[in-house]
Amino acid sequence: MKLTELFHLEQREEPISPEEPIQPSEALSEAFAILSRNDLTVAETLADCIADTKKYFAAHGEVLERRGLQYSEEACPWLRVIAAVQSAMDKGYLCELYADCSMEDFICAVKFLLDRAGIVFSTDQIRFDPQKNLAAWVRQFNGYAGQSGITLLFIDLYSDSRTMGVAYIADYVEAVEMAGYAGVKITCRPD
Repeated sequence: MKLTELFHLEQREEPISPEEPIQPSEALSEAFAILSRNDLTVAETLADCIADTKKYFAAHGEVLERRGLQYSEEACPWLRVIAAVQSAMDKGYLCELYADCSMEDFICAVKFLLDRAGIVFSTDQIRFDPQKNLAAWVRQFNGYAGQSGITLLFIDLYSDSRTMGVAYIADYVEAVEMAGYAGVKITCRPD
């Protein structure tokens, strides 16, 4: 018996070629599908924006004006991120908070996000200190909820407000990876 027959070397398949690299618009769509629990309206909004960003923002100029943005071809990737965020916010999967928000506003936002995401989790066991701030409350929530596989997340939009969502940790990890391909930073810290 030949050595090649013994180890079946003559039957080896060709090495698998690497997959096509993930395109930023595809990665952005995938990240927001995860964050919005596969809500078709969020996906359709983002698909419309990706297909024709100029037309989308001509129809939704208030999003640009509110964030102090102007349309340009160079800005299209960032404008698509804003469209995705705004669509997810409109459907209640994300919300905006300021670093100096009240504890009551923070708790209300967390409860709303949990409910909208379909995540059953009670914040009643967590004793938040009203003298603390958003960053401290998030650390406290994530420390407690992380034991149940849940985390608050933040999308970095380089603004003074914080765009917050909630997800299971496994979904969060996948969304972070996909968003990274699109140049978007998602983190579990608001700072």
